[in-house]
Amino acid sequence: MNNKKSRYWTFLIYPESAPKDWYSRLEELHIPICVSPLHDRDTNPDGEIKKPHYHVMLCWEGPTTQKNVQDISDMFSGVLPIPVASVKGMYNYFTHKDNPEKFQYDSKDIINISGFDILDFRTYTANEVLEMRLKIDEFIRMGLIVEYYDLREQLITYDLELYTYVSNNTSLYKPFLDSKRNSLKK
Repeated sequence: MNNKKSRYWTFLIYPESAPKDWYSRLEELHIPICVSPLHDRDTNPDGEIKKPHYHVMLCWEGPTTQKNVQDISDMFSGVLPIPVASVKGMYNYFTHKDNPEKFQYDSKDIINISGFDILDFRTYTANEVLEMRLKIDEFIRMGLIVEYYDLREQLITYDLELYTYVSNNTSLYKPFLDSKRNSLKK
């Protein structure tokens, strides 16, 4: 076993060889984990149906070794522990979202364990950032907001995604609101 380290790992669980209580045993690990829908319609290049399986992704707060992941995978008769380069990419693979030639699984069937939330790994496109900024600017104008505190307080109940964006971009919105407040004094 090599000494690879990563914060994010994946392995496969085959229901036929996994312990019956595999799900509750995953919960007992207290590691943020997500599990794909049962992949029971995947095919090999020759068209033959693959053995039904789940993809499991484990997310540690810091790097862990392949041996640690192998030990966990072994608890479930799992196979193929490999590091994950992109949490978002792996999450999309759970449903084949980026592979239209493959069977499309429903994202509602992804299981999140121990606080795993794909939004923690969300990145925005330039257009999505522009749309959020336009919505926030409109929100400021319509609500006659001139204080950063008020903006955050109102957004937390209005739109959590916009609230998070504003909270992560204080250096953008605080001077903007200061400028607006100063221009109203004139």
